[in-house]
Amino acid sequence: MCCACLTCMVCVCVFVCMCVCVCLYVCVCLFVCMCYYVNRLVKLASTKLNCLIVLGAIVLYIDIIFTVIPSTNRTVISVFCNFTPWLSAIGYSLCYGTILAKMGRVYYIFNNPSTNKKVAESSASLCMHS
Repeated sequence: MCCACLTCMVCVCVFVCMCVCVCLYVCVCLFVCMCYYVNRLVKLASTKLNCLIVLGAIVLYIDIIFTVIPSTNRTVISVFCNFTPWLSAIGYSLCYGTILAKMGRVYYIFNNPSTNKKVAESSASLCMHS
């Protein structure tokens, strides 16, 4: 076995191991968030939307695994080449779309004109506006 082939196989093993470890870590974090869902701060973090972000990240890591795994079988190569763009698009759309939805939610909460905001104004500030 040549040195370049061995180096390539080591890189593939490192990439696959890193992707699997990160996917496991993300799943553990998601499980912890689900266990503490009754906590007020965890509820405010939009756990359901966080689940979609995590799902998109896992899809992107699976895409990386499909990209780096070498194969000599033409059918496997064809399947991997056809799935890779779809996995990238789906994972990116899930992550980015969910982040935009969370940002829109926060924008709506802070910029809703129908909320009754009471502002305490001092006499000095009233004189400045007159």
